[in-house]
Amino acid sequence: MVPMVLVRQCAGEAQLLAKVLPTHPPRPLRGYQQGPLPRESWSGLRGLQSTGDCRWRSMRAGATRRRAFERGRLAPQLRLRRAAVITGLILAYAWYYVCRYSLTYAGPSLVQRQGLDLRKLGLILSAGQITIGLSKVLTSVLTVDLPASWCLVLGLLLTGACNVLAACLPSLRLTLMLAVVWAFNGLFQGLGSPSCARVINEWCGPKERGLFWSIWNCSNNLGGALAPMMVSIGLSLSGHWRGSLLLAGLSAVPAALAVAGLVRESPQTCAEGPAPEPKAPECLAAPASGSLRGMELFWRGCLKEPGLGNLALANFFIFGVRAALMNWLAFHLFHGSAQAAAPYLSAFELGGLLLGKFCGARCPPAVFL
Repeated sequence: MVPMVLVRQCAGEAQLLAKVLPTHPPRPLRGYQQGPLPRESWSGLRGLQSTGDCRWRSMRAGATRRRAFERGRLAPQLRLRRAAVITGLILAYAWYYVCRYSLTYAGPSLVQRQGLDLRKLGLILSAGQITIGLSKVLTSVLTVDLPASWCLVLGLLLTGACNVLAACLPSLRLTLMLAVVWAFNGLFQGLGSPSCARVINEWCGPKERGLFWSIWNCSNNLGGALAPMMVSIGLSLSGHWRGSLLLAGLSAVPAALAVAGLVRESPQTCAEGPAPEPKAPECLAAPASGSLRGMELFWRGCLKEPGLGNLALANFFIFGVRAALMNWLAFHLFHGSAQAAAPYLSAFELGGLLLGKFCGARCPPAVFL
């Protein structure tokens, strides 16, 4: 009895709704009774699809712009200029190395003529190496607002002046004065690497920096190979260790002039016209540490990065072995003639140049970290 009551109640409500609501003829099924849809209906469907198409096209356009930004923002007419800038950076840092290791390769002649103890020579060379490490950290923070090309040329001239001054020191208290001068030489040497890094970052896009950084890194081995040759030429011309330092210091002047003519701060400072500066996509926006300055940059951008700390620790041991070989290998190869030892010392650096570029694995992690 209860189900029948519910059925009658529902039927009565349905009849009441049929009287109240307006009646319409039944709509035929589209596609079967009426054939294909008219053009107006397809335009409506096309309008519904236009939103998705626009989103897809905008995503494709954004990906294209992002790939172009990653390849580099440099205009085609400035690529030749960039090659000249990279050449200037290689020349500059190679001559930084010549002025850095001139006393190292002149050490056997210094010990022989001045009667200097090897322990004292080691203290002099260590003073320069320690100040180089401190200077690289300080100058990379303190000179961040100064033009990198000016810092590069100024540091090269100052380190050349230190070599000339070391060649002119008197024999009285030679150890102390030479240690002080060589410490200042290391201080000015720290202007080279941070300036080169800033110029490379300005001229190269994110996807290009690894390539151009490895090309510029050839200057380390190139300068290390040129330094014993320069010392050998200076010793053959003057017969004294002072002549080798004097030649290395004076040769830094034409090298600095060439670097000043080749290196430009950024594409915007070139005479060919400023390169357009596109807006970087949000996914490639600069990190928050890019706006830091001074000691805050050093603390939050360097010391608090665990990857940089591990990389610095690994490089500490690598450069320790390298510095030991470069500083004392000359004494093992020196048998009465520094000119005869120069080709072997240069071969050590040229071998590092070839192996470092074709099967080396130290520099790329530094670039991408």
